[in-house]
Amino acid sequence: MLLFLMLCPLLAQSQEALESMVLKGLMDDCFPVSMELVSDNKRITGSIGFDRQKLDLAGEKKEGEMILNEMLNGEEIGSSWKLKRSGGNWIGFWTKDRIAIPVKLSSLPKEKFQPSNYFLITSDDQSWNIILQSLGSGKYEGTLYSFIEEKFFHLKGNSQKGIMLEVLNDEGEQVGRVSFPEGPEKKVGIQWNGNKTQFVPSKNYEKTDSEVWTKNTLAAKINFLVPVLADSRFNNWMKNEIGTLIERAQIYNDQVESLSFKAHLRNSVRASGEVQVQQITDKWILGRISYWDSWSRKEMDRAFCFDLNKGKEVDIKAEMGLSNSHQEFVITELKQKVDPSEDPEFNSWLENIDEWNYFPRPDGLWVDAGFHPVYGTVGLLLVESKMKSLGMSEDLIESFK
Repeated sequence: MLLFLMLCPLLAQSQEALESMVLKGLMDDCFPVSMELVSDNKRITGSIGFDRQKLDLAGEKKEGEMILNEMLNGEEIGSSWKLKRSGGNWIGFWTKDRIAIPVKLSSLPKEKFQPSNYFLITSDDQSWNIILQSLGSGKYEGTLYSFIEEKFFHLKGNSQKGIMLEVLNDEGEQVGRVSFPEGPEKKVGIQWNGNKTQFVPSKNYEKTDSEVWTKNTLAAKINFLVPVLADSRFNNWMKNEIGTLIERAQIYNDQVESLSFKAHLRNSVRASGEVQVQQITDKWILGRISYWDSWSRKEMDRAFCFDLNKGKEVDIKAEMGLSNSHQEFVITELKQKVDPSEDPEFNSWLENIDEWNYFPRPDGLWVDAGFHPVYGTVGLLLVESKMKSLGMSEDLIESFK
């Protein structure tokens, strides 16, 4: 099911407007999409933004139709768009690996599009997001999507005292208010059905040893600590396996023998989750990948081992279990499938691993974060007794299983 988000009034467009235009909408219920396209008579080039990820686009157009391939570093990555024009909109499908997701995008001439006039704001608990458009003269319009209620609401207001917006349902009835006292980049206070809550939609994270937020800074930091993690082959493998490069990492130990970090991963529609690097040598990286797959609506969780000498993943199997010393799900047994004659050191290395690196949360709980379609990023793998001790209801606990 596709929920369609329109960011602006529909505009009647001539065929000439296709030469330079912007398409905006929402795909797979929650992922903002923004395309900037330029075309001649046949070829189309441009870019597309998925949340924090940006890809190049290249393709061709026919009468009333566009076929676009997503590109990264000049190479096609196996995902494509087929769109047909319908009035002021483009409708069609985004496809990858024989999976087709319907899309509907509103269109706007590029010369009238100013990115600085649009704001995407998501609550920390990912229960709602807002796309807001500045209309000039202190007027604002936009849309609020509630993941809990699975509904869109209209926003309308002005900036006389900060930005004050009314939240309207489809019948035009006011059901809440949203305020940005210091602008969309700052804290937002939202009053929802009489309940007042303060959210911080975007944090100014300091680039310290414990949190690194851009992949360039991350690469530099990792290159300083452990050169092997800056290996382009490892990063390319990460890109191909998950569909995106490491976006955020928390580095817990700067010793080469036991460097550990978590990476928050987000792709256009594929997954949101984490990578844990648990053991590192100058030859191998061992860890686990866990993420919520939005296609199958299932959580994926598996171990991986990357051979730095060969520049590829080693074929291993792993069983996940509960550590007795740490109340967390960890890799407890590895069933390797490596021929000893091919790599005699590898099996010995696996057998002699006697200590794992764990990842404590600030509140002291040992958890792995996952993505829940309603409740957002939460500790999906919390031990059930821990969840009960936190006061979570039985229904909420059941929803994580």
